[in-house]
Amino acid sequence: MKKIKILVGLLLLTMIGCSTSDKVEEEVHENLKRNYEVRDSSSKVRPGWIQKPMTWATQKEMDVKKYRFFSFETSPNADKDIACNLAKANVRVDIAGEISAFINKKLTSKEEGDTFIDENDPQKKEILHFVSNVLVEKIKSQVTGAAIVETYWEKRQYLESLGAKRDFVSYTCASFVRMEEDLIRRAVEDARAEVINHAKKSGDSKEIEKTLENAPDEFESPKFGA
Repeated sequence: MKKIKILVGLLLLTMIGCSTSDKVEEEVHENLKRNYEVRDSSSKVRPGWIQKPMTWATQKEMDVKKYRFFSFETSPNADKDIACNLAKANVRVDIAGEISAFINKKLTSKEEGDTFIDENDPQKKEILHFVSNVLVEKIKSQVTGAAIVETYWEKRQYLESLGAKRDFVSYTCASFVRMEEDLIRRAVEDARAEVINHAKKSGDSKEIEKTLENAPDEFESPKFGA
């Protein structure tokens, strides 16, 4: 449960809006500023799909009408195989986490003209707690049909001299994933229903229903944009 809470929190904190009209450039390792050096990797460049999967897919003329593309990267791990196995195994949880983050964003949006719920209301606060801490577990089994298109791994040498807390070697692995739009819509609809049903327990579902009315049509990955 704690892991799920952290996952959703990170997705919310790392929301990046991007348009499919933007151009994604592959990043040469030597040109990136960070607290580690890449000692080895599965590619000479860091793939553009890691940061902007939909934009990258559009540039590569992939079928972005039929599929939604995602990317996920693991935290540093001491073993390359473990890192890449995690990148593959966690796909459903990661997509469920992005749907949960989207629902949370919809409920708390304060953009002009949007309907949003008062985070200071105790009942509403409990609903947001459900979305942030329970929803991923509820809907991850309903995320089906996700397929890994490509993976990418790095061997990193973290250096204290570059700002790392200590010197150590680790591996990260990223997965580039596609899922049919119809299946994404179904998963978002399932998530919407879970939230509304939970809100009904407190007799406070009308505002939630209105806020999430068009969620399946409006879903976009909070982390990377559409």
